[in-house]
Amino acid sequence: MRKEWTQREVIEMANILGLKNFDRKAIGYYTRIGVFPEPRAELKNVLVLYDDEEIEVGLVDVARRMRTPVKITYDDVKWAKSEVLKSNKARNVTLLLRKIKQNGKS
Repeated sequence: MRKEWTQREVIEMANILGLKNFDRKAIGYYTRIGVFPEPRAELKNVLVLYDDEEIEVGLVDVARRMRTPVKITYDDVKWAKSEVLKSNKARNVTLLLRKIKQNGKS
């Protein structure tokens, strides 16, 4: 499993888990009030990366605080991660993250 996830992938996970209206604005709101984690790395309006373990906690906490709370577990979040990894977009991001790490080590 990957150690970092993009903001777009986190939103896709939330949609799979049934969190309605969870988008960039919602992530910003939940981050400001301290429910969702701060991004690990951020390039404004281009790429936002979140830590793998913090996403699990963040999505479970957000689900509890929705207007109509959604019951999800950490296992549900792990399942959603595996579903997101099956998409073509996720494969492209994985390749991008590998290239960034290789260029950073050189």
